[in-house]
Amino acid sequence: MNKKELKDIINWDVETWKEILPYWEKQLLNYDKATSLCIEIGARDGGITLWMALNGFKMTCSDNYYDLEDAKKLHSEYNIIERIEYKQIDLLNWKEDEKYDVIVLKSVFGALQNEISIRSAVDNIFGNLKKGGILLFAENSKGAFFHQKLRKKYTDWGNIWFYFDDELIKRLFDKFGVVEVRYNGVLTVFGNRVGLSTIFSKLDKYFFNKITPNRVKYMLFGYAKK
Repeated sequence: MNKKELKDIINWDVETWKEILPYWEKQLLNYDKATSLCIEIGARDGGITLWMALNGFKMTCSDNYYDLEDAKKLHSEYNIIERIEYKQIDLLNWKEDEKYDVIVLKSVFGALQNEISIRSAVDNIFGNLKKGGILLFAENSKGAFFHQKLRKKYTDWGNIWFYFDDELIKRLFDKFGVVEVRYNGVLTVFGNRVGLSTIFSKLDKYFFNKITPNRVKYMLFGYAKK
């Protein structure tokens, strides 16, 4: 996968978040590409839908706040738009009982701002998955104290975004039969701001991700299987 494809798929902080792709790909090996019903929630620019479609899955690309015109342009550029259906979905009011084999979302739960709303969203996802279906997720985690302070200072959403930790994951996904979570990223997010993301990502990959505990990493990803 070249740099442009990765940028179109991941969009932001590519060096850290790209780690979700090979991991998710392994979780999808047992799902038939010809018959599985798959949907991206909160797609916005449609990057994850693009990745799924390039890997042979037929997709529904959905969002509640964006009209998905940018997603359609992106998918047309890659000549995979015929594999995609576009749909408006409010995650908090979503009921399609046991319809989907795969539900995928990236940086969506945090925008719901509180645990009650996120719990409602997860319950809807659980209800809309078939038995044996899988949720693939990636979110911002709380990270270290300096992550939390700098987010509040330098981002427009730092004071309203909801950040995850291990205890929250255990509470949210308690209905699922199997849940696995991994963590990534310590310094790279700061490298993006000063043009040193490649250097910082290498420091993370070869040093900081290995020596720091998960609770000080700023991104988590995983799956939950019904």
